[in-house]
Amino acid sequence: ILSHGYRSTAKRDIYPSCHDYYKLGFSLLIIDQRTSNLSKGHFITYGYKEREDLSLWINYINKKHKKVILAGISMGATTTLITPEINKKIEYIIVDSGYVNAYEETKYTLTKLVKIPAFLFMPTINVFCILIARFNLKKVDTIKSLDENIMSKNLKPIPDFYSEELKKIINYMLIFDPSKRPSSDLLLNYPKMKEESADEEQGMSMWGKWH
Repeated sequence: ILSHGYRSTAKRDIYPSCHDYYKLGFSLLIIDQRTSNLSKGHFITYGYKEREDLSLWINYINKKHKKVILAGISMGATTTLITPEINKKIEYIIVDSGYVNAYEETKYTLTKLVKIPAFLFMPTINVFCILIARFNLKKVDTIKSLDENIMSKNLKPIPDFYSEELKKIINYMLIFDPSKRPSSDLLLNYPKMKEESADEEQGMSMWGKWH
């Protein structure tokens, strides 16, 4: 089940990657989130109520397919990450560019992009969300959801089609004891990570020359 980003549509965000999923043998359900395109609704809730819609889709698909995988981009990624809080019938999750917390994301947008003092407006904005749209920006929190899933120790095994080196890196990142878990600096200096980072920098450099 694929979910698009904030104020976007499935056609714009999801369709370009569909061919890759089909080549891997997946059956796809591509949805427009509430208030988007032809889907009904009055308010975008940054994933909080969208996860309820996604949960209904999971239950519907689960009647015919035992394994349901969620994938999302931007707000769709955040929706996907917080859905396990209300529905555990998910095999795997694939996310790209989700935000950590809707309250902090809105505050950042006001401060850095709109250039107005967020501390003056955020309490009023959140009260509006609670009273009118019926959700709390502070409760859209992917870290809380991830912590609960990781610390439950009920993690799915990493699929065999990934390399042993990648499995090793992921397992390092998921060590339950924080004192034994590698820091972000240590992970970024891991040989394979440095190699991937160098390849990305080279690609961006070439892109700049072409444009």
